[in-house]
Amino acid sequence: MATYVPAKRATAYRFTLSLFARSDNQIKTAPTLASGDVKVSKDNGATANITTLPAETPASSGILQVDLSATEMTADLVTVIFRDAAGAEWNDVAVHIATAARQIDDLAFPNTSGRGMDVDASGGVEVGSFQAGAITAAAIATGAIDADAIATDAVTEIQAGLATAAALATVDDFLDTEIAAIKAKTDNLPADPADASDIASSFSTVNSTLSTIAGYLDTEVATIVTQTTAASIRSAVGLASANLDTQLADLPTNAELATALGTADDAVLAQIALVKAQTDLLPSDPADASVIAARFDTLDTSVADLPTNAELAAALGTADDAVLAAIAALSIPSAASVADAVWDEAIAGHAGAGSTGEALSSAGSGADPTTITKVDELHKIHGLDVSNPMTVTPTSRVAGTITQVISGDGETTSTVTRSP
Repeated sequence: MATYVPAKRATAYRFTLSLFARSDNQIKTAPTLASGDVKVSKDNGATANITTLPAETPASSGILQVDLSATEMTADLVTVIFRDAAGAEWNDVAVHIATAARQIDDLAFPNTSGRGMDVDASGGVEVGSFQAGAITAAAIATGAIDADAIATDAVTEIQAGLATAAALATVDDFLDTEIAAIKAKTDNLPADPADASDIASSFSTVNSTLSTIAGYLDTEVATIVTQTTAASIRSAVGLASANLDTQLADLPTNAELATALGTADDAVLAQIALVKAQTDLLPSDPADASVIAARFDTLDTSVADLPTNAELAAALGTADDAVLAAIAALSIPSAASVADAVWDEAIAGHAGAGSTGEALSSAGSGADPTTITKVDELHKIHGLDVSNPMTVTPTSRVAGTITQVISGDGETTSTVTRSP
């Protein structure tokens, strides 16, 4: 069980205390503790609610077990304040805890009282605590370290740091493979790498090959020289003679060309004459614009002879009076006069085949006589002719010379028949 003595910095810490009732100052059993009743301050800093509320242990004993976390203990001075926030059940209490770097449990002591040594935080003995030369062969008694003094697992611990047989076998196989590969390369080296005879032999072969190439080049160059003689070149370009001057001498001179042109075909000369005739029309100096300027002067004169707008207006203003009088004397009939003339015109003179006059004439004549008679009788039998009123009896209808007989019972069926 940890002693918690003294309180260690940044290490969980436990202590116990009792609260006294405010009513009688006696130890308070089963005190009521709620959030906010117990607060912690580190190095006199701001207070905060304790992480774990204290608990009464054992029950109804009045002994409170207070546990502070490592975080709450990370300070040189830790203050725990008990204050009843809800009422006045118990008196206020403040506990001040000064922390240390080590606790009693962290210290180690030799078996012989009075002898000390330096011990680190983990309980290990620091080597620096032994003076130089403190441990010598003379200082260790003969037989002080024997087989019994060595732990039974010491050999196992030592062997654990050594390579195993399997690991050594793997290394051995790897070396065999690599050495075989190196040997395969070195086998290709000459027996005496410092001996240059193999290199000289190789150069001899190279020199022989170069001599062969040189002989080939000599042969090819000789062939090219043979094929590029003067005679060969003349033959290639079509020159039969070896003298180029002779070939040029065969070309006509300027005098010979003039003679040939002097006897040229008349047709060619005629064409040349036509060209000359056209060029004769050009001014002596085509670049001279004086001729064009003269033409523009003539054109300006002609344009100036045209009458101006004012001159045209004056001429029209004095137009021939007879023409104006004739225009004024013209009588244009009105639309009404034209209409009267058309409707008053006799149809007889305008009844040609297919004309409007013919159609109007036919309509005016009432078409054929039979049709006219029937229309007249219908007019009378309906009592529309004022001069011939229609008379109706239960048995007849009479209008002028038209008589119709009515038969039947006069109620359900009546038959009207014209008398002959």
